[in-house]
Amino acid sequence: MRSEEAQVGKRVRVGKDHRLANLRGREGTIVKRWGNPGYAALDVLLDDGGWQLFWYHELEEVDEDDSGARHGPIQRLRQRVLVQVEDVIDPEWLQIS
Repeated sequence: MRSEEAQVGKRVRVGKDHRLANLRGREGTIVKRWGNPGYAALDVLLDDGGWQLFWYHELEEVDEDDSGARHGPIQRLRQRVLVQVEDVIDPEWLQIS
């Protein structure tokens, strides 16, 4: 995944070459971007409910046809959390000038 492709709301999978074996292959959703647009750090809400910070190059995009937890209870919970965050936080407030 390129840094420019890593957008909030995008489904991602941790790469098979990640340094921590227990994170490899896990899926989640990008919930926040940090840092330089050309070299982004990303907060990812994992399908198991965990939260982890990754560099953009540690992740790969997940095709919806390919997703393992797309219809499970964690997926539904994640969707509710994202909707609630969007309802509470004004997107204009998040803009960095």
